[in-house]
Amino acid sequence: MRLDTEGRRAVTGTFYVCADKWEGPYHAPKNNLLIGAGNNQMHSYVGRLLPYHGQYLLYHHYAGNPTAMGLPKVVNVEGDRLYLSPWEGLKGIWQGEAKLEEWRTYPAGVVAPGTWKQTDETITGHCAYGSDALIAEAHTPNVDMEGTLTLKSGRRAGIAVGMRPDKTSNGFACLLDAVASEITLTRFVRWEHANGLQLDARVDEVKYPVRRNRTYRFRLLRRDKYLEFFLDNRLIFSSLVPEPTMGGAIACVLESASAAFTIERVHILEPLKHQNAGTKR
Repeated sequence: MRLDTEGRRAVTGTFYVCADKWEGPYHAPKNNLLIGAGNNQMHSYVGRLLPYHGQYLLYHHYAGNPTAMGLPKVVNVEGDRLYLSPWEGLKGIWQGEAKLEEWRTYPAGVVAPGTWKQTDETITGHCAYGSDALIAEAHTPNVDMEGTLTLKSGRRAGIAVGMRPDKTSNGFACLLDAVASEITLTRFVRWEHANGLQLDARVDEVKYPVRRNRTYRFRLLRRDKYLEFFLDNRLIFSSLVPEPTMGGAIACVLESASAAFTIERVHILEPLKHQNAGTKR
C-alpha cells in the first residue's frame, strides 16, 4: 500500500499507531511514518523495535537486490510521536578517520558559477544563479560524516557523496530547500551543456520548514548502495540509491544560494558484505 502523509506522497514503509493501553483504542498521529520512502518506492520496510541496554533500537530491512539489514537506529518518544536518531554503537564499524584532500571547485567549464572561501573551521560559498559544488576526495565510498549547514540566502544548499572529483562521475546530494520548504535527496550530475550541476533527478523528498540563517546539524551515512540522512538528530532519509556510485569524494553544494558549512568529521565505514545465495559450501 502507498499512503500519503503530511510530509510525503505515496509512502511505503513502517507506520505506528498509539494507545494508552494494549487493548486500545488506537489512534494514528500525523506524519506517523517511522521509516520508509515516498514517490511509490519501497526502500526501508519491516521495522521492528528491540529493547537494548535501556533503550529501544529499530531493526529494519532494505529492499533491493540483494536485500540488506539496515543500520540500527534509536527510537525516541516525544508525546505521541516517535522519531529515529543515530545509534552510538555505529562506532563499532568505523575503520578510522578519512583524510580529506584539498577542497576544490567541481569541474564546471571555463568559468565556475560560484565562489568559495575556507577557514580552518568553516566553508562559505555563494552562487547567485545556477549551481556549484566544492569537493574533497575522501578515498572511500563508505562514509559516516557529521557537520553543520547554514543556508544564508537563496534557494537551497546541501551535502553530496559518492562522486569522483572529475567531470564524468555522479553522486547523490541531500539538499535543504527554503523556497519549496522541503529536503530532497537527488542525483548530483554534472551538466554537460553548461556550467554547474543538474540537481533535479529526485530520489525522495520530504516537506520540511527550512529556515534561512538557522544552523542545522546533519549526519550522512553512505554504505554500499544505502544512504541515510539525519537532520538535527532525526532521520530524514533511509534510501536506496538508484545506481552504484563508487566514488569516494564528498561535496558542499549550492543552488542559487549562499551558505556556510562545517565538516566536523568523516569516518570510514566497514564495507557491507552481501551473502551470496549461490555460493557452494
